[in-house]
Amino acid sequence: MTSFTRTACAALLVLAAGCSRDFSTVTLEIPAREPSALEKRMVESSNTFGFDLFRRIAGAEPDKNIFISPLSVSAALGMAYNGAASTTADAMRQVLGYQGMTTDEINRTYRSLFGLLTSLDSRVRFEIANSAWYKQGYTLNESFLDALRTWFDAEIRDLDFSDPASIGIINGWVSEKTNGKIDEIIDQIHPLTVLFLINALYFDADWTTRFDADDTFDGEFVRPDGSRRSCRMMQMTAEFPYFENEYFQSISLPYGSEAFTMSVFLPKQGKSVADMLPLFTGENWTAWMGGYLVQETALLFPKFSMEYEIELKDILTAMGMGIAFSGGADFSNISALYDLYISRVKHKTFIEVDEEGTEAAAVTVVEFRETSVGPAIYLTRPFIFVIHDHHTNTLLFMGIQTDPEV
Repeated sequence: MTSFTRTACAALLVLAAGCSRDFSTVTLEIPAREPSALEKRMVESSNTFGFDLFRRIAGAEPDKNIFISPLSVSAALGMAYNGAASTTADAMRQVLGYQGMTTDEINRTYRSLFGLLTSLDSRVRFEIANSAWYKQGYTLNESFLDALRTWFDAEIRDLDFSDPASIGIINGWVSEKTNGKIDEIIDQIHPLTVLFLINALYFDADWTTRFDADDTFDGEFVRPDGSRRSCRMMQMTAEFPYFENEYFQSISLPYGSEAFTMSVFLPKQGKSVADMLPLFTGENWTAWMGGYLVQETALLFPKFSMEYEIELKDILTAMGMGIAFSGGADFSNISALYDLYISRVKHKTFIEVDEEGTEAAAVTVVEFRETSVGPAIYLTRPFIFVIHDHHTNTLLFMGIQTDPEV
């Protein structure tokens, strides 16, 4: 669930008079099977990883708009995990919460969980796509590629990474899978890059109870520094699942047939988002989700749209996955012919919230490069050159090359 990322966007939650009932006992008419024990464990692991990731990002970027998809990052790294071995696999297992699960169980659970999530609600469009793009001429272990095809339903292609058109091909796939909301995840391909693993999510859903556009008005939003900015403010009073404690008020806004929801958390007066962040743990999340009561609630909610982008290498390193980004990484299960390491994990998201509902997308790319055995120089940019003798070091010729011609 990514709803907790909207903490800074709720303008006001006011509890109005009304009868209440225990939301945890509401039976939703959703034709879906119960998640298996392994799926529940995977969700718990993914959520714990997601909360930790979110807290670290928010701590590194205080008072900034933030929007991430824990599921997308987890899925992309889950594909990468299939290529890891020895201590690299151990570090990734620890960070991603895979302890006690075999690789086969992890893969099977990702596949079944993807199927469950994307079929929960016929009134919600939720799509998950995966792909792998590797350097033409390189030999990757067929067992690794088979795992991506079988368990992640990944599209796999080899490309000539030296051809600039490859960038457009990969970004075209990303744009297609996010319905055009994210049109670029790669801006260049390093000469040592061997492999890209990409996960894409797309979510489009109408509110179960829509806001009336005629009630939207010109309001104000108070920034963290106390300054105010104008915004279009939606409003309604209706029955919603509501929960509060000493730190925040929360309302749950369902989509479609109520299989998906956006839960919004507003710090109480005297509290801040920073005060709330340490509370967002897997254990607390489970407890909160069982505490909502359906009550008539007055709501003001700003319309907004945002795009977000972050490089996750430093944060994942701090979380304990540093070996995967180093020259000592062991990704021999991808290929025993090359020494590979993860050079970057890039994450991009998009969200738009209006009176009708929410449209959101996320893309995560895990880039692998080949470890260089020594210094490397690639004359792919303008350079200076000098012709001279070695005996006297007399300069015979000097030049700058900016546009080579044969």
